[in-house]
Amino acid sequence: MFDRKQIIGIILMIILLSVVSFVIYKNLNLFDTKTNTISKVDTTLSKLNKSYNYTKDSSDVSHKPISALYPGFSLNGTKKLAVIMINLKNQSADSATDQELMRQAIFTGENSTNAFYKENSYGLLELRGYYSKEGDIYGYYNVPYNNCIGSDIFKIYIPLAETLAKADGYSPELYDYIILYLKGSNCKFKGDAMNDLPVGGNLSNLFSKYMFATTIDSFVVAHELGHGLGLSHSQSIICVNSENILVPTSNNCKIDEYGDSFDVMGYSKGNLNSIQKIRLGWIFPSEITIINSSGDYVINSLELQSSIIKTLAISVPMQETPKYYVEYRRPIGFDAKLDKNLFGGITIRTFEQFGSTQIVPRLIGVANKTKENNPYILRPGQTFEDDTNGVSITLVSMNNNSANVEVTYKKSNSLLNKK
Repeated sequence: MFDRKQIIGIILMIILLSVVSFVIYKNLNLFDTKTNTISKVDTTLSKLNKSYNYTKDSSDVSHKPISALYPGFSLNGTKKLAVIMINLKNQSADSATDQELMRQAIFTGENSTNAFYKENSYGLLELRGYYSKEGDIYGYYNVPYNNCIGSDIFKIYIPLAETLAKADGYSPELYDYIILYLKGSNCKFKGDAMNDLPVGGNLSNLFSKYMFATTIDSFVVAHELGHGLGLSHSQSIICVNSENILVPTSNNCKIDEYGDSFDVMGYSKGNLNSIQKIRLGWIFPSEITIINSSGDYVINSLELQSSIIKTLAISVPMQETPKYYVEYRRPIGFDAKLDKNLFGGITIRTFEQFGSTQIVPRLIGVANKTKENNPYILRPGQTFEDDTNGVSITLVSMNNNSANVEVTYKKSNSLLNKK
């Protein structure tokens, strides 16, 4: 039997161990339900990023040619976004109704900006608020202005909106991205991103933290957020020779700034193209076939989630980075919203680089336009010829999930294999 002193000692020891355990668990946030839930989400995504993020490794010889397209930093995980709603000229507005519409458009709806980027990133990117997973939306705040002249939008409205929202718990340091919604604006365009980085002598809206919208529209926000993620517009290019026949390059080319009819960064509500996804690190090196020899190659639908070949990167002589990027689309997910005539074949893109940060993808005109034929789609049996570089690309066949592409080099390709 224990005597009195021994019993007291045991009790004191139990109390001491309990206190120590409480302190340890407290520091691990296991008693803070809200913090711990967010921490678990962030930790899970962080592990996923470490598994899939591409890093520029000089020993990775097989994919070194495309390393220039990768940003060298992570754009994956949970990004925190705030919306500040401003009512211009004190118009009639229902804050609760418009907040819910905005929440559905950006965060929670089936066709929300969040759902769009989850699909495009294959589950690697998620949008949420700082306080709520369903988004942080502030306002309305009534202001007497309605100015829509260039950079004045940001000079006037950002400091004003942030000052008004601070009373409701807002602070810019809490968020990766901030959207100003201007109700009643006289702006002729639906959205913009803040110009803050000089590129090529001009101001660029790449990597913008601030952007604005004049309409509650998930795709307007998706486009402007694309700039925030570092994306340029998705352009198109058509070149013709002296006989008005489409060729890969000539002295007679037309570039359309928003010409990619597949891509939300162009004239579309569809998925980002493969160059944009490579740029964001969402198409991994293992999902790209780098081609420098003749042969038949299989490419799978860009929209499919599984780890399969999503892009063919075709090299040409005297160019370190592959010149052509072939992709195949099907009406799946957000791409089901595209015109059905866009799904009759493959598309080919190239890109131009400005400085070290700006990659501009261009959808190439590959077939002479007819009433039935979109000039940007290479259909079964058609061939894209680049006589200058001695390479041709032919769509042999396609089905619901994949396409068979033949690549032929007509000139010596010994230079392609130099490291």
